[in-house]
Amino acid sequence: MHEKMKGLTKGMAAWILIVISVALGLIVLVFGTTFLLRQAEVGQKQVILEQYSDLGRKMKLTCEGGIGQTLYFAIAIPQNTRAIYVANMSDETPPDKVSEYITKTRSRVGNYFCLQFFDENIPRCDMTGCDMNFTYIGTPSLQSTLQNLVSVLSGNPPISKFYLKINKTDYKMLYTVAVPYVGDTLPAIS
Repeated sequence: MHEKMKGLTKGMAAWILIVISVALGLIVLVFGTTFLLRQAEVGQKQVILEQYSDLGRKMKLTCEGGIGQTLYFAIAIPQNTRAIYVANMSDETPPDKVSEYITKTRSRVGNYFCLQFFDENIPRCDMTGCDMNFTYIGTPSLQSTLQNLVSVLSGNPPISKFYLKINKTDYKMLYTVAVPYVGDTLPAIS
């Protein structure tokens, strides 16, 4: 009987060791996956920050130029970006319905050029030196758009692409029109 108990104890110890090993493996898998997803998100943020900065430089360049100066700019915005917009104050957040405004290509006038991520409460804003009439760009509303459908079907994370025309229409006024597009062919902007 003593030998039988000893064999049972060894069997239970082996099972406990297996269960603990599986649990530790799952914990490592979860933390590893979380780490990789956060790294990907940081990479996406860095890319959009560089594009936002480049667009801001182009807007300032157009502002400093003569009336009638026009520049074009293409931008791809990942889903972690709530909106790129203009505001009248450096800490002004986009309107609550900004995703609808993006979908409907609405614009606003302001003198601060701003970017807000979904996971940040305070936007990043820069003054350009001109008043701007700017079409909202960023993550559109949850309605099915052609861009989202193409991204989902191709197995890629949804990215919203916009082609912008920046035009200095007056001494201190920039007029920026943004048109969403899919693929690599840029649309015509009038």
